[in-house]
Amino acid sequence: MKHKLSRKIIAALGFVIFTIIIIYTIVFNVHYKKYEERILGEENIKVLHSLETSLNSILKNADDYSKMLIADNIVQTQMGSGDLLSNVSGQSKVIKKIYSIFQFSDYVEAVWLIDEKGQKLTVGGSANFNMEDASREYDELRKPYGKYEIRTSKSTDDNSISLVRSYNSLDNFESLGVIGVDLSCEFLNQILADVIDTETDEIMVLDEKDNTLLVRGAVTEEDRVRHIAQKLSGENVEILHKTTVHGKEYTVTGVLAPYSGWKIIRYTQVQTNRDVSEIVRFNIGLIAAIGILILIGAAAISTMLTWPIQDMVQVMEETEHGRFSRIKSKPLLDEFQILFKGYNRMVEQIERLIQSTIDKQRRIRQVEMNEMQEQMKPHFLYNTLDSIQALAMMGESQKVCELVEALGKFYRKSVSGGREMLSLGEEFQIAKDYVDIMKIRFEDSFECEIQMEESCEKYLLPKLTIQPLIENSFQHGIRGEERYGIISLAAYAREENLHIVVRDNGAGVPDEVIRDLNRSEEPKRGKSLGLRGTIERLRLLYGENFTFTISNGAYTEIHLQIGLCKLKEQKDGQTESDTSG
Repeated sequence: MKHKLSRKIIAALGFVIFTIIIIYTIVFNVHYKKYEERILGEENIKVLHSLETSLNSILKNADDYSKMLIADNIVQTQMGSGDLLSNVSGQSKVIKKIYSIFQFSDYVEAVWLIDEKGQKLTVGGSANFNMEDASREYDELRKPYGKYEIRTSKSTDDNSISLVRSYNSLDNFESLGVIGVDLSCEFLNQILADVIDTETDEIMVLDEKDNTLLVRGAVTEEDRVRHIAQKLSGENVEILHKTTVHGKEYTVTGVLAPYSGWKIIRYTQVQTNRDVSEIVRFNIGLIAAIGILILIGAAAISTMLTWPIQDMVQVMEETEHGRFSRIKSKPLLDEFQILFKGYNRMVEQIERLIQSTIDKQRRIRQVEMNEMQEQMKPHFLYNTLDSIQALAMMGESQKVCELVEALGKFYRKSVSGGREMLSLGEEFQIAKDYVDIMKIRFEDSFECEIQMEESCEKYLLPKLTIQPLIENSFQHGIRGEERYGIISLAAYAREENLHIVVRDNGAGVPDEVIRDLNRSEEPKRGKSLGLRGTIERLRLLYGENFTFTISNGAYTEIHLQIGLCKLKEQKDGQTESDTSG
């Protein structure tokens, strides 16, 4: 009886354990397979969004290149003539200008122009330039404010992808021809090849009309992919499902790029993971050998499977708030190690792309600021020369000499041997020279008081930072007012900041201009170019370490503050010729 009961208990326990093992095996296999497929699909979608970001960045930059060429005076002049090939010298300048803009872009193959006569000038590609008669196939693009279009054409090796738009005159916005930027299919295909296994997977990029732009891998027919692409729309920007092609299971993922309207479709082959079978056998052996520890073993495996996921979820939640963190934990399973490494690489690529975009925008802003600075010089020079002419005609030879001498001192200092950075003392001297010129031109209609703490003299600032502030106070403040003008300029160091204050008793700064400056928006044409240029240059150079305030009252006050930690000092013994900018 004793042995019979023992056998029953053993048999019952064995039956329970055996049943648990079977149920566990079935449930585990089904659940884990679905889970792995879902994670793989979501990861594929994230990869496609990363690829979408890269392609959108390339299109945006190609769009910016075309706009830069439209805004260029050299190219405007040659296109405005109506004949690209009539002037060899102008044609050479256009080619050099185009090369200077896109020569460091790996993804730009060539840039071409078509003039009013249908003549085509191509820069890049297999030759420096190409001249040929072009058809009128781009006539529908030639309209003011027209958006670019992506055009493709088939070739023996691959597709040709071009960003095409109307080349319009900056004077009357009439179309002068067409400009196109040819994208490098080799570079774009390499981006696709980096994210898939081309032997088992496939990735395709289609335009908004479902025409094939790029394809890597060979899994299915293009018609089948177009059918999948039709499911992507404004309301359904992502797709994820399974399909069978030629007897093999694939995970199909797709995203819609909102900026370009392109559709990216990926087929990823579903492969059996051998590690899953090993985990199942391990659990079966553990349950069979030590039945009482089955719950402990299940709990251990559950923990082993869930804690890496929690780490990844936590990192992804930070990503939703704009913080790109890397997963630092080291899971035991190879699947998670590969997944974590792939995620960390994706984060690094996104950070590099974001930083690249920021750097490019910063360089563009720097060019804009330099152009603002150069715009201010001729305006001041022309006004001064007009005054010299008027004084000479009235026989005021002494004042002419004084004005010429003051103007020479001003430009000698403002040129500064090609330096971009001047000491605050030099900046104040340039401002004083400007005041002297204005006093000669407008006699004793105003006074200017200049004060600077001696400790501030050697701090370096961008060239022509102070003078535009004084000019703004004079031109937009006290000039034209009936009362006697008063301007004061002061600089001092307080609480780890350099303070520069300009005050005047003029008409004040309009509220509209102050709002635009606080929002970093461009004011209406002709208003506060010097003031905005100065503030934008300092904001671009010093970032969060620069602040300003503008207040109107009995006296209008412009107050600039720059962190001393960001300011360099002119070394003792340096002269104007050896100070680095």
